[in-house]
Amino acid sequence: MSKKLFLGFAPEPHNLAKLLRLQHELHPWLNRNAKPVAVANLHLTLAFLGQVPPTEMERLRKAVARLHKPAFSLTLDRLRHWSGPKILCLSGEATDPGLAALASDSQRLCHELGLHCSEQAFTPHISLFRKVKQAPEHKPEPLSLTPHKLHLYESLSAEDGVHYQIIESWELTSD
Repeated sequence: MSKKLFLGFAPEPHNLAKLLRLQHELHPWLNRNAKPVAVANLHLTLAFLGQVPPTEMERLRKAVARLHKPAFSLTLDRLRHWSGPKILCLSGEATDPGLAALASDSQRLCHELGLHCSEQAFTPHISLFRKVKQAPEHKPEPLSLTPHKLHLYESLSAEDGVHYQIIESWELTSD
């Protein structure tokens, strides 16, 4: 059975606390149907891979293992609202050359493996809320991320919503 997969980064514990505080600050200013993303699902997506058949899993794992995975730092400092999917997120710019290269290499990997390729430019972000009609006027405290691992996540649908499970991880290198 195919798995819905993506590559991404988990926020460090101290950043999870900041993200939860930001969700708490924003919630009263959003429409009543807005739903906060569960703490266990907070992540920064590097590349959405789409449905991956079991026959391609080993090939995918080997390809990701071969990727150059440089350590990087990233600041997320503004709220962004995407009206199509009705998502409110904390976003920033991929100015770190390591992150920009990793994002580009991940899209190339998707193309080479025949997986989903994003049509949008990479915009680093962490989704905070779903079902949001418009962004509130709020200047968030900047959030600095310095991930240590790249994760392969599986998106699992359940009765209580979607859950993201890490199924493999690779260390980022500082070379």
